Amino acid sequence: MMDFKNNFLSFLTSYWWLLLLGGYFLYTYLSQVERNNTGDVITSGYIESVLDWEVGDCYVSENLNVKEQSETGGEYFVPCEQPHTHQVYKINHSLFSTFSTYPGEEIIFEEANKFCLEGTDDLVLNSNYQELLISLIDEGLSFEYVFPLEYSWPEYKGVICMFSFPEEIKGSVL
Repeated sequence: MMDFKNNFLSFLTSYWWLLLLGGYFLYTYLSQVERNNTGDVITSGYIESVLDWEVGDCYVSENLNVKEQSETGGEYFVPCEQPHTHQVYKINHSLFSTFSTYPGEEIIFEEANKFCLEGTDDLVLNSNYQELLISLIDEGLSFEYVFPLEYSWPEYKGVICMFSFPEEIKGSVL
């Protein structure tokens, strides 16, 4: 029995990094979002790349600061039936692809704002949520977007537009 204990302790001290790495990969695998065949989020989790965000995705965020929202990825996505603070309504992953170098925050803000607000009157909203949206506008519904920063410029040149609700809601507004 003592040999087993010594061998086991020897294994742990020699291969602790393997156990740690395995735990990390297990956690990462288990915390990833799953989608159904229509693309809806069906399990809560993280979507690390903004390239994997889709129109209609709902997520919870405590970072209501626009600068923090502009960082790419890492938001906690949930099925829209669960409480959430944001919903993606429009995406263009190549909005700034015509710029070879980072054009500066002023141009990024201006173009992202124009893209995100353009056509919002034509959005087809879920009729069950039209009254809620009207009341939320009065309470502080806002539009936010994810956009490229100078350090992320080579990897991402798009914009993602989302509703930011003043309080958690349940259900999709789209």
